[in-house]
Amino acid sequence: MPPRRPPVAAVFRCLALALAGVIPAVAAADPAATLARATAAVQAALAAPGAPWALRGATLEGHRLTLDLAPGSAAPEPGTLAFEQHSRLLHRAASGPLAEAFPGFEIHTLLHGEPLDRLLAARDPQPALPPGPPRAALLAGRRIAVSPGHGYYQNAAGNWVLQRGTWQGIVEDFVNHDFITLLRDELAATGAEVLSTRQLDRASGNGESGFPRWQEAARYHVKALGAPATVWNEPGFDHLSQDIRCRPLWANHVGADLLVSLHNNGGGGTGTETLYDTSNGFGPESKRLADAVHGRVIAALRRDYLAAWADRRVQGFNGSYGENRLATRPAILIEVAFMDRPTPDNAAIQDERFRALVARAIREGVQDYLDGLAPAVPADLAATATPGGVRLAWRNASAQTAAFRLERRLGEGAWTALTSVAAAATEHLDASAPAGTALAYRVAAVNAAGASFGFSNEATLLAAAPPPVVPATRAGAWLGNLSLRTQLPAEQGVTVGFVVAGGARRLLVRAAGPALGAFGLAGALPDPRLDLYRGAERVAGNNDWPAALTGTMAALGAFPFPAASRDASLLATVEGPHTAVVAGPGGGAVLVEAYDSGGQPEGRLVNLSARHRAGAGADLLIVGFHLAGQGPARILLRAAGPGLAALGVPGTLADPRLEVYDDRGARIAENDQWDAALAPVFAGAGAFPFPAGSRDAALVATLTAGRSYTVQISGPGTGEALVEIYALP
Repeated sequence: MPPRRPPVAAVFRCLALALAGVIPAVAAADPAATLARATAAVQAALAAPGAPWALRGATLEGHRLTLDLAPGSAAPEPGTLAFEQHSRLLHRAASGPLAEAFPGFEIHTLLHGEPLDRLLAARDPQPALPPGPPRAALLAGRRIAVSPGHGYYQNAAGNWVLQRGTWQGIVEDFVNHDFITLLRDELAATGAEVLSTRQLDRASGNGESGFPRWQEAARYHVKALGAPATVWNEPGFDHLSQDIRCRPLWANHVGADLLVSLHNNGGGGTGTETLYDTSNGFGPESKRLADAVHGRVIAALRRDYLAAWADRRVQGFNGSYGENRLATRPAILIEVAFMDRPTPDNAAIQDERFRALVARAIREGVQDYLDGLAPAVPADLAATATPGGVRLAWRNASAQTAAFRLERRLGEGAWTALTSVAAAATEHLDASAPAGTALAYRVAAVNAAGASFGFSNEATLLAAAPPPVVPATRAGAWLGNLSLRTQLPAEQGVTVGFVVAGGARRLLVRAAGPALGAFGLAGALPDPRLDLYRGAERVAGNNDWPAALTGTMAALGAFPFPAASRDASLLATVEGPHTAVVAGPGGGAVLVEAYDSGGQPEGRLVNLSARHRAGAGADLLIVGFHLAGQGPARILLRAAGPGLAALGVPGTLADPRLEVYDDRGARIAENDQWDAALAPVFAGAGAFPFPAGSRDAALVATLTAGRSYTVQISGPGTGEALVEIYALP
């Protein structure tokens, strides 16, 4: 549904000439040639007067085209109506070459390398999908939201105007209504509950505009239905934008199973296309719905109306269009035909037989999607803390379930897959739940056709308090804890690594930001977030520390966090190499700590590391560690700068200097350039080699247990540096 403004339409018409009418059947695609044609088409569109972007680059991976745009000074803000209109111009340009090459395709948009859906996340936060009622087979009992789009709305001057003008005797605002009314009848005849974003009763009288209610835009209809103002009157948007946004928001509000929007096109093209969003959490389900509906419509029109009807394919986008983007359920938008194409499109739109064919085909496509495919959403999920972990129980609401998929969220983190269990099981013990952490769970039903159309209710709890800390009784000395204090720029993180060998240990990991204010440190990171990884797998995380860890912190000698502060902390059982990543909104000082709190007797922290930007003055990288136990211990300390560059890390510190201080502030060792005689020591400790003659720093020190030590990394200039601490045999 592109804007009907003359400059945009003119560009569309030029592009349509290049498409040469009906898009042919898909042939074997030449990726390089397809990318070249798509890029040329986009460049031509961007050459039009008033284009707000320049093309930084384009790539084609499989059937996905990625456009990287550089916004100009007057570029519209992502998520606005103007942004959607200009995006559609570029997508229309690229769709011709892509449709010739692929049966379906996706176009992803980047702005200066940043994914569009990420830029939209803060502007359009998505509410959780509410659990739906148990679903009957086929369409009976399903809640289907339908949206005919457009209609009278009040503009900034206070006048009531139509969103689309007259094209050869018809107005899209009213034609869409004709199609949706027929679709309503088709769906209702099967027992579905049809929920329209616009008034479908043409005998309902006049609305607040003074025009018939059925001609008014969705904003005024959902308002009259009693929807909350958050659906139809969002602050910061005019009535036209509110109308577009309220369509998916209302479908969310009423708990529809899915949303089908219908529009008619413009811009000089021809044929039918169906759009879905790839990044709103329902991309795969929306594509499955789009494929089913689009396939039925094209087949019906070519069979019963016009054999050469143009297929403009199923198209996926990463957040460009709010009518799909804001839906928290499967959602599609079908553009049936081009109103400004006299034949066959405009003539078809005015043909009652054509409208009836389209309406029936959409119903058949929805029925194909729903018919015996996905099971109903599980219900009544409950989570109970037990000594062995968290016990989960739920109710199966569908005879079609083949298995259940459980997901878990740690604190305010992202949902991650926990496990899958057979359909006969409606209970599961999460023995891996990290103690003292705020947890949330949800469950979906799955079968061979896919997953249920939503998740169960979320069950939340605070996992059982961790076991008391028992002082270690091991002989010798060992690394007891690590701490790193640094200054984080906005939206950047710091990574701390550690290796546990010989058995598992329980580690208390903390990220202190607000708590540093008690020590007179201003400008701390206001809300640190902590994530723990084993390789690429995120195994634990925390955003706001749980009060259940108060006793553990005290027993380990860690300074207390203020009650309800936004510092982060977690307790996890660790064996082998792990990394902790700390980041947060804004920037500021942060202290990252890891404490050994007990575990298997032979388990030891044998390696601690931290990578961050280092330099002189305020960029000094400071790492502290405590040597627990008794007696002396040989410790290898390294500061890698050029050694990182040899591994492909950009922007490294050219000449790091390493200094070691004891807990009295005395400097006890230093090095500015490592000694080649240490190469065998590196190999024995499992450390990566330094290039011969490099300006990295390293030393071996014999240190006394029961004391704390500080390592400082500095150097001329600034750059990425890695500080490493190894316990040697």
